[in-house]
Amino acid sequence: MIRVVAFALLLAGVAPAQERDSKVENVILFIGDGMGLQQVTLARLAGRDRPEDPLAMETLPEFGAITTHSADNLVTDSAAAATAMATGVKVDNHVLSSKPDGKPIRTILEAAEAKGLASGLVTTTRITHATPAAFASHAEERTKEAEIARQYLDCGAEVLLGGGAKHFDDEALAAFRKKGYEVVTDRAGLGRVRTGSVLGLFHEAHMSYELDRGATQEPSLEDMTTKAIDLLGARGKGFFLMVEGGRIDLACHGHDAAASVADTLAFDRAVAAATRWAREDGHTLVVVTADHTTGGLAITERLDLRALRSVKASAEAMATRIKKDGESLTDVLRASTGFELTAEELGYIDTTKSEDALAIFIAHNVSHHCGVEFYALSEQGRHRSTKGHDGTSVPVYSLGPGSSAFHGFLDNTDVAKRLASALDLDLRK
Repeated sequence: MIRVVAFALLLAGVAPAQERDSKVENVILFIGDGMGLQQVTLARLAGRDRPEDPLAMETLPEFGAITTHSADNLVTDSAAAATAMATGVKVDNHVLSSKPDGKPIRTILEAAEAKGLASGLVTTTRITHATPAAFASHAEERTKEAEIARQYLDCGAEVLLGGGAKHFDDEALAAFRKKGYEVVTDRAGLGRVRTGSVLGLFHEAHMSYELDRGATQEPSLEDMTTKAIDLLGARGKGFFLMVEGGRIDLACHGHDAAASVADTLAFDRAVAAATRWAREDGHTLVVVTADHTTGGLAITERLDLRALRSVKASAEAMATRIKKDGESLTDVLRASTGFELTAEELGYIDTTKSEDALAIFIAHNVSHHCGVEFYALSEQGRHRSTKGHDGTSVPVYSLGPGSSAFHGFLDNTDVAKRLASALDLDLRK
């Protein structure tokens, strides 16, 4: 009966008393990069049988909205947004947890480690990319990824999982191993890790889109999340974990609706796994949000879910087959989408373009065919600081002790402040 009542309270949007009143020992912060309500809604429509069937994140009992502007721009980039959520301080776009004079701003991960908690970072982008980097490094420019990789040696995080192997040379890897990290490069290697610290580098650059991951040896975001929770939880001293679904943003930069859907659903599966664990644990606060929205995504009356669901590869993968493997545009589109673009749509795709440019032209027109629109490419080109972000507020969903602090209307700096309060951490040092 108790379980039935607790479940009913969760469905009603009310946390059970033991969740409201118990002490927070662990925090899991999920960041869907570029994931606004548009991306969440499209993933639900494409990934569920009925439009009203919620994603896992949408079932969490507390809901709010977060403003996203940076110190110097009403439209933030990932570095400034992640810095706000990691430190509680607004910075300019492209800056990572640093003051204008270059001095570091303490992050919640650093504060957790200073208190004796364990910590970890998980992402589907390069582990040195802007969002994870803001929690564990300090730089005046987010592009200094080799330097960021070196800073990770001293950040104290016990779990670092993602892509970005190209930024870790042999000397850096040797230094991590000397510090006690097990270095793994594929799903099987991650599965063999049982205890200790781990550095997982599963791709030279960003990890594969979820649509393309099946042909690789890369772990899923759910695999990485559950392993991180197992390793950090086993230490028995409380932990802070940040998990990023980073390729949602890149899909929307590339106007690829199908890739955005697949990566948002993969992100949601990781959320589901973490919340199952958190409900059993009873002392874990789970917060799910985004840094900003990307691409001006719009769901139109022309939305064709059958067509959208039939896309089996990212536009990035399609462009590679055309430019590197020499396959024809029509053959690749037919094999990868299961439908034919109109002559007008095909006419907008110039196969003489570079691989990156070809990918966005393919994605834009495939998405258009499915009834999903993005910024006009000419408009996106004017977004010099963010390359196509927009300034809309983003959702925040939460569960567990302390989750009521994330109900209502917040600023992104409130995320760090309220997580720090939940764990009794000092961000001022």
